[in-house]
Amino acid sequence: MKFMPDYPPVEFNINAVYPNRSHLPTKVRLFIDRLAERFAEHREWMT
Repeated sequence: MKFMPDYPPVEFNINAVYPNRSHLPTKVRLFIDRLAERFAEHREWMT
């Protein structure tokens, strides 16, 4: 469903920057995973 077919959605990137993946705290990894899930849901809604 498109609400405004003449105006395509704006695409953007979100990056998570951290010093070292091998020592990434579990809560940070879970936070990044959750953000990725939520933005994937919004991407599906917008297309």
